[in-house]
Amino acid sequence: MINEKELSEKDRTELEEITEEIFQGLPADISKEVDYLDKMLQKYSRHRLGESILPLCMKISHETLPKEVSQELAMRLVNYVIFSDDNLDRAEFYIGQRELKKAYRLLKKTKREVTSAILSFEDNPEKYHGFSNYFEDAFYTRFYDPKRKYDPCGTFFARTYRSLAAIELLRHRLEKARGMLQKAMEYRPMEFEFHADYAETFRSLGDLEKYRELTLGLFEVAYQPKQIVRCYYNLGDYYKDQKRFDAAHVCYFLGYRYCSEDENGNENVGFLASYFTLERLSGIPFREMTRDETDAFCEQYGIPKGPSPRITEFAESSGRFFFEREEFGEAYFFLSIFLGLISPLGDKEKIDEVKTLVEEAKVRAEKQAKERAEQELAGETDETDEENLFDGDEFD
Repeated sequence: MINEKELSEKDRTELEEITEEIFQGLPADISKEVDYLDKMLQKYSRHRLGESILPLCMKISHETLPKEVSQELAMRLVNYVIFSDDNLDRAEFYIGQRELKKAYRLLKKTKREVTSAILSFEDNPEKYHGFSNYFEDAFYTRFYDPKRKYDPCGTFFARTYRSLAAIELLRHRLEKARGMLQKAMEYRPMEFEFHADYAETFRSLGDLEKYRELTLGLFEVAYQPKQIVRCYYNLGDYYKDQKRFDAAHVCYFLGYRYCSEDENGNENVGFLASYFTLERLSGIPFREMTRDETDAFCEQYGIPKGPSPRITEFAESSGRFFFEREEFGEAYFFLSIFLGLISPLGDKEKIDEVKTLVEEAKVRAEKQAKERAEQELAGETDETDEENLFDGDEFD
């Protein structure tokens, strides 16, 4: 939010004139005041002084208007944030149906409403981060930015910009799409798909070296086997485009180790399609490669040998930390991530040891959850019996 003291004399004068104009325009009918103020707040959310106008309007409304008007306006603004996900779902549906104008209008309207609500409560939407889960939150806080915390609004803005990027991609406006993806990544910095799609825009525009650089960076946010697969496939695509088929084969092979079977029991279809295409182009048949062979190629071409060590070490150390503290739900979560990352590569003894820990953490986590549920139920039952909260026909 802009500090009023930092405004120039001209801006302060304009701020005073706008807020005075807003409140002079209040309708005489009190029942129409909320709709009017709501409209004004949305209008000025786009103004260059919006970050000062909106909080000032809310402050004046609390000080000068009837209490019920201020309360209803505040609740309406909060509702814009709460129900914004429904609008984003609808916008994504429109995009899927190629109704791009409908999607764009809805996204623009929803973003304006949510921004207006945030600024009206003297908050700054740019400070928010969103994460898919506790691992992303903890990892980013540990290694990148301990001050910028999680908030659901971060996910809202990330989804909004990702949908705007999807619209631009369908309109073949790659530069615009790249800008929207960049904004989405600011709000969801650990969202692998955002980073991967951002890198793809460079490949589409022919900047293969930038594409390779960004693809190598994907390993720093990849903590699931399917994400590691995409890292290697993207690198394989880069080398295939460069006609360096031996390196492409190595990348596809490294990715293949992390493939899982789909729900029909078939091997990863994406891998097979990519590899068979490469086979036709290069004439090099698919074959299993030894660790020494892949290590040599990785050294030669600067290809990562597996997941980021920082991610695997963090997953393992966090899992063991929670296990020792007997917080088994968290231990199971982190150790499962670690196991998924080392299973294709780790030595059997290490994998077996972690599997045992994961299984034990799961059993003990389920036991803890059951005990907590029983305690809560017992507490609720005691309280109900003691206070006689309901009579016999309460729910008739």
